[in-house]
Amino acid sequence: IISGFQNRATTTNVNISWEFDQGGIEVTSPVKIPEGGDYDENFTLTLEMVQSSGKSNIPLYVGFVNCNKVLNTYDEASSLQLRLTNTNLPTAADPDITFHYDEDINLSSQLVVTLEVGTAADVPWALGTQDQVNNISISIPGEQWQQNGDIETIQVDGVVQGLQWTFIPQDADVVLAARKTMLINLGNIVTAHPTGEANLYLNYQYVPGYKDGQFVCQIEKAPLTFDDKVRVGTRQKLDGLLTVKNGISLDDPGDIQHEKGALNFGDTKRQMINLWQEAHGIGVQDSTTYLRTGTQFAWYKKGTHSDDQLSPGDGGTVLMVLTNASLDVNGRIKDKTGYVIPVGTIVPYAGSSAPEGWLICNGASLNQTEHQDLFDVIGTNYGGDGDNFNLPNLKGRVPVGKNDGTFSTLGKMGGEETHKLTTEEMPPHSHEVTDPGHIHNIAVRDGTAMGHVGTGNASQSATYGTNNSNTNITINSAGGISKDGESEVKPHNNLQPYLTINYIIKS
Repeated sequence: IISGFQNRATTTNVNISWEFDQGGIEVTSPVKIPEGGDYDENFTLTLEMVQSSGKSNIPLYVGFVNCNKVLNTYDEASSLQLRLTNTNLPTAADPDITFHYDEDINLSSQLVVTLEVGTAADVPWALGTQDQVNNISISIPGEQWQQNGDIETIQVDGVVQGLQWTFIPQDADVVLAARKTMLINLGNIVTAHPTGEANLYLNYQYVPGYKDGQFVCQIEKAPLTFDDKVRVGTRQKLDGLLTVKNGISLDDPGDIQHEKGALNFGDTKRQMINLWQEAHGIGVQDSTTYLRTGTQFAWYKKGTHSDDQLSPGDGGTVLMVLTNASLDVNGRIKDKTGYVIPVGTIVPYAGSSAPEGWLICNGASLNQTEHQDLFDVIGTNYGGDGDNFNLPNLKGRVPVGKNDGTFSTLGKMGGEETHKLTTEEMPPHSHEVTDPGHIHNIAVRDGTAMGHVGTGNASQSATYGTNNSNTNITINSAGGISKDGESEVKPHNNLQPYLTINYIIKS
């Protein structure tokens, strides 16, 4: 208590110090003297106890185990371990560091952890907001230490600037022997503050033989962590070296390159790759790998990217297009034995015009260069010259298989719809003749009669009647019955039953 000042002054500095069991305290507090009248008021000052006796440098090394990084990805919790190591050698004088226990906890040795807090806009270097940091769990493993009271706030001008945790020995002195370590665990660290460093302050107080002091350790806030694996935005230990939470986005130009190895998406059935939103992607179902598109698929050879639909870009070629379950191939399709439909194949076709990739077999003349594939197959077998060639002409005709006889030449044409029979085409045949009766004149020599079959008399001049009997007259093929060649011979139908249809050839 300070009182009884008789002389006026604008400011005053009061320094009070004295020795006591645990060391010394020192207080410095500027006080502005009220104006007007004699100074006769009382002021109560809170004194902070500081141990200023003992060695200045405590033989402690303080640092993080493995990684000092925490993820600043909003919702991913991180954890850290702070390691305190007695750097004394066992052979040193007084090698141990003793943290004193006293029933009066205010006289016990203390380890105080302080973290800065604030909003990302106002204090971007802080570890997190007050709420985020308040949810961090800080503990010292084992049963030798206890937290002294609740988390305390540090305020400057009424604004909370930091939170601190104080630890004291549980119920006995804690000895940290030479070359031994102790750990402080920090868990549930969640932050969205900008990438960069935040400070962790570790104060040690009232350690016998050493002045009070402080260590400052940097905590790195970053979306990327390294230890035995590389993890981005997560600490899950999945298979592989790199684990990324919520996907990878690449700036332009951005490439993923790997000389060897494979891209592994795990064993969960789902759409693994969204090429352009979910409507265009690649995924896996039961025993099925699928490609998903909103419109159509296209396969290009070479070229460059173009935003235009079904455009292979400069220098590119469309190899295949799949649209509404229709497959368009810019090439020839083969199975294990060869082309599915070879060029030059001729098939009946019920349509009135040829479908795409086919031509009507109408004997048309084609340019060799424009139809090179078809020319290579049929050449000029069906007509044409060096620059042009003709299609097979099946108008009003049917095809016949090539052989080594009559049909030995490709392109040979023959046959007729109707036909007039010639005499040579007449086969041997017989006719029945009905004779109503007639007379045969027979010439005989005097005294001599010709032999005949039947009844009658022979004389020099006589008649012979057959009485409508069978004459047994036969006319052979060279006989005297003939038809007048000038008479009309009508052609007969030479067609098999037919159906008119087009023939088409694969071009």
